[in-house]
Amino acid sequence: MCGIAALATTGETKKQTVRILLEALRSLEYRGYDSAGLAVYDEDEGRIKVWKRKGKVETLVRLLRGVRISAPIGIAHTRWATHGVPNEVNAHPHLDCRGEIAVVHNGIISNYLELKKELIEKGHVFKSETDTEVFAHLFEEEMKSKEPFEAFKSAISKLEGYYAIVAITSKDPERVFFARKESPLIVGKGSDLNMVSSDIASLLRYCSKVAPIEDGEVGWLTWREIYVEKNGERVAVGERFFRPPWTPEQATKGNFPHFMLKEIHEQGTAVKETLMSISTDPRVKEVLELLEGRVVVVAAGTSLHAGMVFSYALGKLLGKDVILLDSSEAYHLEKLLKDTVIAISQSGETYDTLKAVRIAKRNGAKVIGVVNVLGSTLDREADISLYTRAGPEIGVAATKTFLSQVTLLLYLVSRMSGVELKDPHLLVESSIRKSIGYARSLAERLKEKQSMFVLGTGASLPIAYEGALKIKEISYVHAEGYPAGEAKHGPIALAEEGFPVLIAWTPEDEEKLQVAKEEFASRGSEVYWVGPRGDIVAPESDWLHLPFTITPPFQLLAYYMAVLKGYDPDKPRNLAKSVTVH
Repeated sequence: MCGIAALATTGETKKQTVRILLEALRSLEYRGYDSAGLAVYDEDEGRIKVWKRKGKVETLVRLLRGVRISAPIGIAHTRWATHGVPNEVNAHPHLDCRGEIAVVHNGIISNYLELKKELIEKGHVFKSETDTEVFAHLFEEEMKSKEPFEAFKSAISKLEGYYAIVAITSKDPERVFFARKESPLIVGKGSDLNMVSSDIASLLRYCSKVAPIEDGEVGWLTWREIYVEKNGERVAVGERFFRPPWTPEQATKGNFPHFMLKEIHEQGTAVKETLMSISTDPRVKEVLELLEGRVVVVAAGTSLHAGMVFSYALGKLLGKDVILLDSSEAYHLEKLLKDTVIAISQSGETYDTLKAVRIAKRNGAKVIGVVNVLGSTLDREADISLYTRAGPEIGVAATKTFLSQVTLLLYLVSRMSGVELKDPHLLVESSIRKSIGYARSLAERLKEKQSMFVLGTGASLPIAYEGALKIKEISYVHAEGYPAGEAKHGPIALAEEGFPVLIAWTPEDEEKLQVAKEEFASRGSEVYWVGPRGDIVAPESDWLHLPFTITPPFQLLAYYMAVLKGYDPDKPRNLAKSVTVH
């Protein structure tokens, strides 16, 4: 879940290499922010220079303020720790013994201890606890008898696990080397530079066209050329390149203090764009035919909650049984992954979801991908891809991508059932306007609480789960979502004076919610209603449109709780947006 960026450039742009890489790291910071680092080849001094800092990218930016270097190549990294504690020593890039090779890596090298032992026996000295540093020394060892690219490939061939690896060497100061196995890499073409990165958003400002690197491919780039091969054969990648559907401005905060708040306010537009796109997508006809049969949904985190909305709606309107699997558990039930599988992932790179997809394809299933990122792994591996049109989402906590997923999935339900999905974007916009003040006020009351429940029933239950997740993710309050009727089967044991309980309204069964409210209130709990006539007011709606009215209040509540407690809602601790590791 680390973020990688690298470039090769020429002319006057060489003086901007450090700045461009820092800009790319800012766009990649959602992938990890335990530490950040950067390495460039200083052509005036003829050597690689490295800067690293523990913490967020801004600490590295401050360190490099005033640095002036002309560099034809450079690599950068923002880390989410997997091997070794988050500190400067373990931060990437990592060097070989001579300081002639610099490496950045996203993934896990599972045989690194075995390789490290062999390299130590050959005289290599290690400084960090990471698996990544092993590759720098392995590359160095191979360079003793091979030219750089052959040495790079030979070193890659010795790795077990999964990775995206990018490296530079002072012995070849025009080329950036890269390799991919199960971790995302995207190459981009610019006017006087070429880049490689973990995602599209970091390439938007400087690259007019981008292309995914496929599993098992290795290659290199200079400022004028991108070379890729697989299994020793050159691969023509020209046809893969496409123009990114996003603008650089979409990946900035604009006038908002945080990406999360901006993305909450963008939800009306995201929902509208998604509905317009899916309603004219010719692939929907084939998808609807596939949905007539047995359906399994695999997803993780917020995407799983979108799957719950879909499953509930199909069951309620059509009596259709949908198997819903948390993708991290799906491999235990791989015999279920057959017929039609819907895989939902914002990034299209979620490791567990992709693992489930590959099992499903081995079982002969047809895979429908619901994804926000064109060219992502899920987009390429699914038999049919349906795109949400949320635009880039930089905040780690999913907001607009959730409602975009819900929009797309409920559109499929409406086509199957004949029940119309009516102007959901207007409901979202109305909900934000009505609830924002109430959400901030309630956040003031709840910000010091250590634990709470979020209850729902029927159509509001997935929103209760999602609301609890948002509160947990960014305000660090232990929040648990439960069915309202389940509370008396154990959870109510925690009810006491001042214990907060949030209730997600639904028009289907207000009586059940009222009973739950009274059960907790009678034991001294503070009970808050989210919906029409509630403590956080949201618009009236029928059950089908409920996600568009009561989701934004929970997002806003979580956001303001985090801000009032002094936390950065865009970068919650221990989390990364795109979970590409086990």
